Amino acid sequence: MLSATAISILVLTMFSGLLVWAAVSDFRRYIIPNQVSLGVIALYPVYVLSAPDPVNWQWALVMAGVFFAVGFVMWLTRTMGAGDAKLLPAVVLWVGGKEFATFIVVLIAGSLALALVIGVRTALAQMRASEKEAGGAAVAVSGFARFARLVGELRHVPFLKIQVPYGVAIAAGGISVAVNTMFTTLR
Repeated sequence: MLSATAISILVLTMFSGLLVWAAVSDFRRYIIPNQVSLGVIALYPVYVLSAPDPVNWQWALVMAGVFFAVGFVMWLTRTMGAGDAKLLPAVVLWVGGKEFATFIVVLIAGSLALALVIGVRTALAQMRASEKEAGGAAVAVSGFARFARLVGELRHVPFLKIQVPYGVAIAAGGISVAVNTMFTTLR
């Protein structure tokens, strides 16, 4: 029979696997399957019962409720997709008070990095489209000139209107918390 520590590590690994599924799906298709959020929520009681240290699940429920409200408002204002809004409180349930700062830092850094990557990708597409409109004449330009043009195109990217797969950043934050918890459990 497995020890409580082994069960805890197994459940944290399954939690991380679900988050990888969410991140890949959201990045590829901008869709997070409902099964991911439901699986994350279903695994939580098993983790609470098997964790070597006591888990303050009451506080975790309060935090998840707050983030459900935040996600709901962001979904209403169309700044976040429905899958992201469902995944966020499910992951926050696992975060707890000790790991909250780590989760938020990874979530914000991941969101900003995603917005930048998607913004650059959009600017590159705009550059290619304008080159096609100009007749597609091949002109030799230096790498620096191309970079300067890309930066200039970034000014025209509507960063507040681009679609960002926040599920990737949410998953990264959740996985960082899971990995940190695993290392803490194993020491």
